[in-house]
Amino acid sequence: MYIRNQLIFENQFASPSNVLKSAAADVELFKEARPAPSMGAESLAEMAPIDPRRTWRAPPPGCLKVNLDAGFDKTRQHMGIGIVIRDSSGDAQVTLAAPRSFVPSAYLAECYALFRAVSLCQELGFELVEFESDAKNVVDAINSNSSDMSWPGQIIEDIRLIMETHQNWKLSFIRRVGNQAAHVLAKLGLSLESELVWMEEGPDVVLPIIALDKLCIY
Repeated sequence: MYIRNQLIFENQFASPSNVLKSAAADVELFKEARPAPSMGAESLAEMAPIDPRRTWRAPPPGCLKVNLDAGFDKTRQHMGIGIVIRDSSGDAQVTLAAPRSFVPSAYLAECYALFRAVSLCQELGFELVEFESDAKNVVDAINSNSSDMSWPGQIIEDIRLIMETHQNWKLSFIRRVGNQAAHVLAKLGLSLESELVWMEEGPDVVLPIIALDKLCIY
């Protein structure tokens, strides 16, 4: 149902320049604090005060937070999936960007993104997980008890079945401003030919956002 994982590391991947420019345009909160590659969270703190609108929060110790998003190209019926999994220190444990074709709607794209996120966590054996998506209609559909016999409804049921087997998993809505890392990865996914996964790292396009999100912890 989804493209097989291709495991790579950052130094084997150069994100397309057009994706970087497009992502930078979307992430207005980070324009004034664009870091040099060697800067850590402490250096960033001196450059950019924390915007009170930023809503990403680290999970409690021992738990992982999974932010996910979908990018959608209606003309091509093509989507990108973006997933970032972080620990209580805000450090990336897994990041993923992936494309998918023949997707007729933005709603279905968000369903596919969530399905990939829960299936990825199941594959990796994660037990304590908080999922966050900015697709409120999908989050509400998962957390409700209503049934839907449409094709998106069947995917919703598949997601529920996976989540029901993991009592320590939960899904919450988050506003876009707190979901920027996943959003940028989803835009990257639109430009890819196959799924890419980074362990304990991420592509250059998302690293500044992950670093700035860590400032919310301190």
